[in-house]
Amino acid sequence: MKTNKVYLIQADDTLIENAIQNAIIIAPNKKEAVSKFRKELADNEECDQVYDGNFFKCRRLDLTDQHVFIQYGGDTFRFSEVEREEI
Repeated sequence: MKTNKVYLIQADDTLIENAIQNAIIIAPNKKEAVSKFRKELADNEECDQVYDGNFFKCRRLDLTDQHVFIQYGGDTFRFSEVEREEI
């Protein structure tokens, strides 16, 4: 039985107009999450982005870990730089 997991895909590039900066993807694994996100970018007429692992980072979210990930303003940070706050 496949168990779905939750992945956060976040862009490092904020300069692209109409860019998708953050996406939550539910998938059985990281490879499938990236595949679904690539398809969304390709099918989304409002977006000119193409998936490139140099500009997007994908990370599985641990839903048992009670933290809030915060991003300020229009700046995009790598996951290691996003602030985590205890709940």
